[in-house]
Amino acid sequence: MKVAALGIFSFAAANVQAQAFPQRPITIVVPYGAGGASDGLARLLAEKMQARLRQPVIVENRPGAGTTIASAYVARAKPDGHTILFAASSFGIAPSLYKNPGYDPLKDFTPLSLLASATHVLAVHPSVPAKDVREFVDWAKKNPGAVNYASVGVGTTTHLEAELFKKMAGIDMVQVPYKGSAAALPDLVAGRVQAMFDAYATAAPLAKDGRVRLLGVTTAKPSATAPQLPTIASQGVADFDVMTWMGLLVPANTPQNVVQTLSTAVNEAMNDTAVRQALTAQGFEVIGYDPERFASYLKQDISKWTAFIREQNIVVE
Repeated sequence: MKVAALGIFSFAAANVQAQAFPQRPITIVVPYGAGGASDGLARLLAEKMQARLRQPVIVENRPGAGTTIASAYVARAKPDGHTILFAASSFGIAPSLYKNPGYDPLKDFTPLSLLASATHVLAVHPSVPAKDVREFVDWAKKNPGAVNYASVGVGTTTHLEAELFKKMAGIDMVQVPYKGSAAALPDLVAGRVQAMFDAYATAAPLAKDGRVRLLGVTTAKPSATAPQLPTIASQGVADFDVMTWMGLLVPANTPQNVVQTLSTAVNEAMNDTAVRQALTAQGFEVIGYDPERFASYLKQDISKWTAFIREQNIVVE
């Protein structure tokens, strides 16, 4: 009996040990290069999560192919919670744009937390004779095909929100794609393009200096980051609503207890005063959805953009 009892105890102890989490360093995979806003947020989170999980949390940058390289890499990772994807809006958009993205955003992942949103704005060159969105739409309608807008690349959020704006406002604008915001903004400032959708954090300093004019935010509700700007929807383009988001996901079939442990650590980190202050300073608004609510939001967001991309026949060569 003693031998049997000892055997049961040893098995139970081994089983508990096998289920312990985390057992080794955790990696957050970022689909962008080092130094950007997303990379900065990921590193800030890693620092705070590390203290709570008592294991090193490492940030690994895997940029390229419209963020699909990083997403496909995490989709193939072992579903044990030790590999996390730092995703942005492009995560759900890319599979509709690329023939072989290497992952299914709904089947291959388990949502962890919708972290924050980055306030986006419609910015125009000061020479544009429009002080608000209504005036801009009227001006664009009088100049069909003569208005050029910058995007940070084909298939990016800035491209798609501009195309959605075109459709909903009933105007014609021509896309001029660039490789990133840093390349596009100088041409907007110089007047080589007349308009651009971009993050408020990068456009605001230029607006302060009078080099661009900001007409409105893309979200349905006013932004706490830019409370002085009205929404585009409130200025005549009814129901216009685009939220650029950042969130964390793990591979599908990750155990529920692991998902919950990570979700708790992330939410505690996002409630840290230093984290919130840093996010606000960079133009982010904290959201903090739990896995269930994030999953629901993700399905809606993917459905919206999939339908729009197919309708507009937008493709990435």
